[in-house]
Amino acid sequence: MKAQIVVVHGRHTESFTEQACTLFDWVSEQFGHELQLDRRPLGSSEAEWSGLVSACNRANAVLSGVPATSPVGADEETLALKRLGRELSLFASVRSFRLFPHAMTAMPLRPEQFGGSDALIVSAGAPTAEHAEVRATCQLAFRLARHRWGHVTAVDTFPALASEWNALITETATEFPGILLERKPTRDVLLQLMSAPAHWDVIVAPPRIADTLLDQGALLAGSMGLLPHALLGEGRQGLYQPLHGHVPEARWEEHANPTGGILAAAMLLRHSLGLEREATVIEAAVARGLAEWVRRRGVRGSLPVGTPRLFETIQAQLTTDPFHSLAV
Repeated sequence: MKAQIVVVHGRHTESFTEQACTLFDWVSEQFGHELQLDRRPLGSSEAEWSGLVSACNRANAVLSGVPATSPVGADEETLALKRLGRELSLFASVRSFRLFPHAMTAMPLRPEQFGGSDALIVSAGAPTAEHAEVRATCQLAFRLARHRWGHVTAVDTFPALASEWNALITETATEFPGILLERKPTRDVLLQLMSAPAHWDVIVAPPRIADTLLDQGALLAGSMGLLPHALLGEGRQGLYQPLHGHVPEARWEEHANPTGGILAAAMLLRHSLGLEREATVIEAAVARGLAEWVRRRGVRGSLPVGTPRLFETIQAQLTTDPFHSLAV
């Protein structure tokens, strides 16, 4: 297929976007696609901003190296990306919550309990979202479930929002008769996320509750840097980026975990371009790369990261069996 991807970098994330470009070039070569990459800085002038918005509107998807949770001093870049999402009419926040057992050495629970855990946490992009955007977010959650395992969990919320939220979920569920809808209170979801994470498929929740679930998911995964994020809308276009906790600016490119950015690129391939096999190959390479990284380092208690070295470890898996054989 032929597609246009805008790759946006910030002041301290150019190495992240170059890694993504390497992955996209590999996908183009191995699978016979033509993924055209338009590299752009997250500029500060009005002319740069206007050019960026125009390029993104023409593109099939946008990948950003700037994390959804930014390092100190980069808040203006995070705000700029939120503005870009609004310019592109992207209203729903989607976090992919996938557990890689070898990356879970920092987790206080037993990794063998959590095989096959792979969920999406969906919420409106802003706590102040309008009724129409919240309804569209609920519809998106059901559409995503239709292409996965057909299971949506709606997180019940506090009484002030319960009536409207319940009505929206009930109304949306009638539009998707083949999808199983499950309702659970917040406390039950938090507890079961820790004890049985493989139970979940698509979780839809109000933004603040989704943020709490994400924090719990990051604990399970072993690091916030292992999780990707997407802003999606009505169509297939999306804005994809890594999630991250605090990383000092001076150490960002050398020490931040690249895995979330790699998985964000895989999300882009799957959701915006419909390239399921290609996304699966990259995710499998991540799983094997993390296993190799932890095996070599013999780490217990924390997951060591380093942008260039960990990326090279994951990248190497794309040229070794069995993943390479899937691409030819």
